Amino acid sequence: MYLFKLAMRNAVRNVRRSLLTAATVVIGVAVFVISSSFMGGMIDQMLEETTLYIGHIRVADSDWIERESVRPLYEYLPDAEVVVAHVQGTPGVEGAFPIISSGVAIAVGDGELGDVFGMATGAPLTWLDHLDMANKLDSGRLPTSADELLMGARLADKSDAQLGDEVILFGQTQDGAMSPVRGTLVGIVKTGSPITDRTVYLSLETMQEMVDIGPGSIEVIAYLADRSDAESVAEGIRGADVLDGATVQAWTSRSPYNQVIPIMTAMDFVIGGALVFLTALAIWNTMTMSVLERTSEIGVMRAMGMSRMSSVGMFVAEAAVIALIGGVVGVLVGLGPSLYMEATGITYGEDLIDSMGTDYAMSTTLYADFTWAIALKGLVLGIVMAVAGSFIPALRAAQVQPVEAMRHGR
Repeated sequence: MYLFKLAMRNAVRNVRRSLLTAATVVIGVAVFVISSSFMGGMIDQMLEETTLYIGHIRVADSDWIERESVRPLYEYLPDAEVVVAHVQGTPGVEGAFPIISSGVAIAVGDGELGDVFGMATGAPLTWLDHLDMANKLDSGRLPTSADELLMGARLADKSDAQLGDEVILFGQTQDGAMSPVRGTLVGIVKTGSPITDRTVYLSLETMQEMVDIGPGSIEVIAYLADRSDAESVAEGIRGADVLDGATVQAWTSRSPYNQVIPIMTAMDFVIGGALVFLTALAIWNTMTMSVLERTSEIGVMRAMGMSRMSSVGMFVAEAAVIALIGGVVGVLVGLGPSLYMEATGITYGEDLIDSMGTDYAMSTTLYADFTWAIALKGLVLGIVMAVAGSFIPALRAAQVQPVEAMRHGR
């Protein structure tokens, strides 16, 4: 308590220096809160939107997963409905859908073969409701029958497709033979995501006809109430006879998504470390000035019996008090921009989203996600900054010899 009172007294003795130290902490904490809120929001948004399309868990033929990059259509689940029934019956699963995706050449009306290439995804039409596609429509409506199609906005623009046009999709069967299917374009969807906006959506039956796999599907994807439960629920799905030759994967074990969380953690650590270093450097400078100015005073207190550890504690406590105040103000300063970005987001160009790769489903507007956990981390970080920056000057103060200090003071 005595050291705390001394720290409070010393903090208000030189208001300018104390304000300079506090301002350094304010800036460091505010930058941390803003950057952590935005980065956390961006990553969470990316995972939320991506797992909406790829599912929280998928079941696919083991050989297909090993060669996923080349998408071998002949490696498939032969009876999709049996797999769906098993997955759907697993505790924790809210919904399961058979999915077939394959590259296609697109022609509109009498257009020439090979004008435009895109991805075709076939699934039960109820899957489009799960994706909330009705609220993402740019024009038209959702398909209601096997002879109707939904197309992403970028693909529609590139192929000059209009609502009501007959669209021909030239795909391949599992044996590699060309296999065209037709459908009427009834809706165009636009989200800004490369995955959505470069895909044409059709019924599972039409897609099964194109790739010639009967009642099969390439994969079955499942959705959970909480995506963090994916690993435990996937374990409950595994082992059934109907999954012979198939692999069950949680989204957390799929590349590149299994790399996102470690990268986010590393970036958070780097940002926090850089802010601690830079802010501690500034605090070290101001606290060194404080020690030099108070050399004689330190000598008097040492002569009166203050120990070396108490000398260190006095300066560290002073910096911590200033940092606590600066940390609270820094959180409040960072709170405003963070909440603004959480409410309105920041809109980027489509080229930037494209550069992240089509494995990620992200809209062109990214949002921050402020949490009180980030605020607490920022506050603790501010105190760590101050302690780190004041420790060396405090050790210097502890080395002051009483007689020399008082002689210096005269």
